Amino acid sequence: MENNNLSDASLFKRMIKNHSIAFILFLFGVIGALIGAFFVFYFTIQNTWIGGYGTWNIGEFSIGTSLGLLIIVILFEFLLVGLPFVAYEGILFYLWWSRLPQEEKDMIKERDKREKQKVNRDVGGSVFSFIVTLVFLLLVFLQGNWDTPFSDLSFMYWINTWFLAFLMLLLIAGIPGLIGGVWYIVRQVE
Repeated sequence: MENNNLSDASLFKRMIKNHSIAFILFLFGVIGALIGAFFVFYFTIQNTWIGGYGTWNIGEFSIGTSLGLLIIVILFEFLLVGLPFVAYEGILFYLWWSRLPQEEKDMIKERDKREKQKVNRDVGGSVFSFIVTLVFLLLVFLQGNWDTPFSDLSFMYWINTWFLAFLMLLLIAGIPGLIGGVWYIVRQVE
């Protein structure tokens, strides 16, 4: 190995310079997947019964139809774009890695070992938002407005329901948190 202290940017530049054809083929796959994803999304919206084959106004959608359309779009994107993209990139990576000189493989493996020590797992805020969204959807379902078009409900209904979901989650998580916090403080004082 020539230089063990290569930064990420210099290693990346060196790899692009030495393996420009492989980089162009990888980039070609990413661009093709993005273009394909757009056309699959557009085709799915225009040709599914949810959304009236592309004729519905936004007010005609409900939570149920919106989630149904989202599931259909995700399924088609996965089948028609995701799987071919992963197969293409996987084959390219295998061919590139099998032809890569051993000293470059060692350099990449050593950099990966250094990077594993810097892993940051700060995802707390996104988990809370996801749970609030799930509680919101549950409240809309329990109130019987799952298939009610958006235009039939006032804007304040959506705001109030979201606020209620947030407060319910704070109540459910806050009481045990408060008890645990008081217990911790009492233990620290003793």
